[in-house]
Amino acid sequence: MTNNKINTCSVGVMAFNEAVNIELLILDLLRQKMSKFSIIEITIVASGCTDSTQNIIARMRKEHANIILLAQEQRQGKASAINLFLSQAIGDFIVLTGADIRMNGDTLERILVPLLKGDVGMTGGRPVPVNRTDTFMGYGAHFLWQLHHQLSLNKPKLGELVAFRNLVKEIPGETAVDEAYLEAFFSKRSLTLEYIPNALVYNKGPETIKDFLLQRERIFIGHLWVKKNYCYSVASLDSWLIAKLAIKNISFKPRHFVWAVELMFLEILARLKGILKFLIFKENPYIWDRIITTKSLVPMTMDDQKRSSAWLSIKPPADFIV
Repeated sequence: MTNNKINTCSVGVMAFNEAVNIELLILDLLRQKMSKFSIIEITIVASGCTDSTQNIIARMRKEHANIILLAQEQRQGKASAINLFLSQAIGDFIVLTGADIRMNGDTLERILVPLLKGDVGMTGGRPVPVNRTDTFMGYGAHFLWQLHHQLSLNKPKLGELVAFRNLVKEIPGETAVDEAYLEAFFSKRSLTLEYIPNALVYNKGPETIKDFLLQRERIFIGHLWVKKNYCYSVASLDSWLIAKLAIKNISFKPRHFVWAVELMFLEILARLKGILKFLIFKENPYIWDRIITTKSLVPMTMDDQKRSSAWLSIKPPADFIV
């Protein structure tokens, strides 16, 4: 007998002053092609927004009954926003995302299907940066996410867009890296993590060295915090493995070689600063300043079949493609 059960999922979008991006992301979610799942709610948690984010969501709610707006008057950190969403999510499965990404029309189905297997607790898609590749920081965004991709093929490191079983009612309010905590949660319950490389999600990398260092330092501190408090190390904490992958992916084109070496130096600097701030100054930036240069996503065409090619102004060079 065929099981035709449609599984339900609740999508949570965490937003802080995302007026530029929020409508495009919601449209992406509404246009998802789903056969085995039904999105019963798209909940946007607007945390201390001072722009028109809430107005845009309110307008879209009038046309789509499954859109829910939860507003926090003050920004209390991403973990706090996630907990507000989790406390009310009713789907069989949970999808978590920030508001500053885009996705293809089949992305959600791709990351949700593996969760139908009994031993899989959490999945994540493949982030693809939209940055140009003819600048240092743009090249760096593609280089780092390529390392992330290769790392995750061996040991999943999930982020940007994740899905998991609705077993988590709350995450620690002090975590700056919610995905890392969730990895620990499911791993300690003997449920596996699965990386889905054909579930594409588009993001924007930092465009300045200052923003790069701020972002990388904050993420590294967050990973150290999870390791200390939950005895769980994300895959990217293995510095030797990262170094080997970086060397493997260095291009010998003069400009790209120099950029890769400079990028590795910046990553080492960010990690050293993170260690210093975490161990000596006990810092844990779970409420962080917006990285402005990561927010200027450009609209994709609404034709799902052409999205991937229309999204990138310049395609990554061949050495970024596995």
